[in-house]
Amino acid sequence: MSDSEEWQLDINQVFQNALKNNLWKIDLSSQDLESIEHKTLGKLTSLEVLNLSNNKLTSIPDVICKLPRLRRLILSNNKLKELPEKLGKLTTLEWLHVSNNPLLTKLPDISQLTNLVELDVSHCSLPSLPGGLGKLKRIATIDASYNKIRVVHPTFCKLKTLGRLYLNNNNLSVIPNELSQLQNLRIIDLSYNNLISLPPSLKNLSNLWEFHLEGNEGMSFPPKEVIEKGLDEIINYLKNI
Repeated sequence: MSDSEEWQLDINQVFQNALKNNLWKIDLSSQDLESIEHKTLGKLTSLEVLNLSNNKLTSIPDVICKLPRLRRLILSNNKLKELPEKLGKLTTLEWLHVSNNPLLTKLPDISQLTNLVELDVSHCSLPSLPGGLGKLKRIATIDASYNKIRVVHPTFCKLKTLGRLYLNNNNLSVIPNELSQLQNLRIIDLSYNNLISLPPSLKNLSNLWEFHLEGNEGMSFPPKEVIEKGLDEIINYLKNI
């Protein structure tokens, strides 16, 4: 029997044990997994947390989308090329971490994940974020840094609960005026993009704690010397235009 066959049997045993004992959490991180046994996985109706990070997974079985109580799904640091198209059926999901999957170029429709609080898709190869994000009524943190994103979809203005937005190290050249409607924003990181100017309406973001703009070499509004002085100076500059 090969090592891979032995390991596959071990994974099956993990899921069988979880089923037998109604486990709510399974941590299979850093196990060098290339695939996961899924026949039993779909029966784990008590499962709330599934950590599959730091493996070699290239795909995730669709059966994961049938787990009725799953709140946290951690898929970071794998080799994923895509996510299940029915991921949006995980309506109990609160955390979705998919960071450091450099082959991932597209997200499925996640507009039904209305309980989602934290989305981490950093360090992938996404050219855009889905417009359906605007329907995430509870979202507090979005980390989409280190991708290839060129445009921020105007539906972002609907994310009234959003407190932290990380879009640094992308290919953004324009920020929409609608971003100024996100009155709960505490942290916004737009550093290391291709921005030339900011919409003056961002002066209305009165609850900001941090505003990062460094590394936008072509930025002229506000000018570099204002950006270097930090948040208060940036907001004052925008207010005085």
